[in-house]
Amino acid sequence: MNNKQQINIQNRIIFGVIAVLALIRLIFIVKTGIYTQGMQNDVGTLDASRNGHLGYIYYLAYGGDVIHNDAAVNYQFYHPPLHYMIAALWLRIVMLFGMSLKMAGESLQFLTLAYSIASLIFVDKIVKKMNGGFKARIIALMMAGLFPYSIIMAGSVNNDGLVTLLMLITIWYMLEYSEKQDLKTVFKTGIFFGLAIMTKTSALTLGPGILVFMLYQYYRNKKSRMNYIDQYIVFGVVSSVIGLWYPLKNHIIYKMPFLYVPRLGNHSNQYIGGYGFVERLLDFTGGWWKTPGVVFDEKNVDYNIFTTFSKFGMFAESRYYEGSKIKEELFKVLLCVFMIVIVLSFICALLWLAGEIRHGNRQVGIMLAVMYATIIISYIRFCIAYPHVCTMHVRYVMVAVFMTAVFSGLYIEKINKKSRQ
Repeated sequence: MNNKQQINIQNRIIFGVIAVLALIRLIFIVKTGIYTQGMQNDVGTLDASRNGHLGYIYYLAYGGDVIHNDAAVNYQFYHPPLHYMIAALWLRIVMLFGMSLKMAGESLQFLTLAYSIASLIFVDKIVKKMNGGFKARIIALMMAGLFPYSIIMAGSVNNDGLVTLLMLITIWYMLEYSEKQDLKTVFKTGIFFGLAIMTKTSALTLGPGILVFMLYQYYRNKKSRMNYIDQYIVFGVVSSVIGLWYPLKNHIIYKMPFLYVPRLGNHSNQYIGGYGFVERLLDFTGGWWKTPGVVFDEKNVDYNIFTTFSKFGMFAESRYYEGSKIKEELFKVLLCVFMIVIVLSFICALLWLAGEIRHGNRQVGIMLAVMYATIIISYIRFCIAYPHVCTMHVRYVMVAVFMTAVFSGLYIEKINKKSRQ
């Protein structure tokens, strides 16, 4: 078998893996709906109430104005509108074919399914761009694709799926730009970074990594600095015009903070502000193990960031582990195994990044490390600054989850190659 035939077989296997992962997601969205308790977040209702993500979609589908939309009052309208505009267009199109509003609303999950499948494709593309082989691609896809919440997110009608996809595309284009530093590539990168921000302002967490890479290039290439300045101006203008107009509009019209996030308040049953920073990070002595799912308002409320992150990652806000004592105990064991896998994967990711910075493509390694660290640190800061159970949700860092899968796959393949030498 020659090398070309081997590559073709490997690509077919990769296609088969993605197809199976897509089928799992399809089965999930067929079995769950847009109002399935525990599987959605801040979903609201698909009507004129302007309540939640569905209310936002309905509002735009029926001629709502994205400028004067009372973003400071209507629940979830503070989010940039890209996902809601796409979903509203989808809603109107499927209703043109005679579908009822209720069925059209349920069909929104096919849109988020497409986001999920595309995200897996870009996980694979990023591994390939990092010169990962067949083994790294398989490992990364299986880790990203079988991470329980990545399946749940395929049916979630909020904006998390789209921002995750667009952030992954931005990372892929930054890797492309690291190889081919021209105006066309940086322009495309700016577009997708801007679109990611126009989906959710948390996409700005990629900014420090991009900035570090660009400054590094500018410092290294003294003779062509003017070309880099031109490229950086194009990137900055394109990404900021596309991405920042909505929070700027909200600030001007509604006097909202530029990076506004609503607070639940200290009287919420989710409030965990009484626990200190060290407890939130390192205290594993609470009653978190008494139930596999997240506890919001009982005596053993979840407050440790890692254990709660893991619970959200495996169950979201659902209780699908319930049914019998034996079943619940089994899921406790599975949760512990899941947590061990997360820790080991994180260690593998850090080791790969360290190796890449020291012995590989240093500039890319530094860029990815800064992106990775920024997302994780921003998440921890968010958990501390907004001390409520729901802020520890894994959905806020799914890009970091996928990056962990990529880095782990690359590291395991690297170690495997070394062991064979």
